[in-house]
Amino acid sequence: MTKQTKTKDYVEYKTKTKTYLVPTKYGELSSVSAIIRAMTADGYSRWQIHKVTGILYQHVRNVLITPLANKS
Repeated sequence: MTKQTKTKDYVEYKTKTKTYLVPTKYGELSSVSAIIRAMTADGYSRWQIHKVTGILYQHVRNVLITPLANKS
């Protein structure tokens, strides 16, 4: 996962199969799920995350309704 092209407010976030345009603030996070959780913590709605980044709405929803595993 790498980021290559930067614009004023957005950076490309590349996975193995897709490229998303995310706000620069979230470009250094380690995964798409981490980006979704961070944007939600900052007040973005599911729909806003989908529209801003291009991540499928269903993916955003699934990340947000699935609890994180406990690391014990």
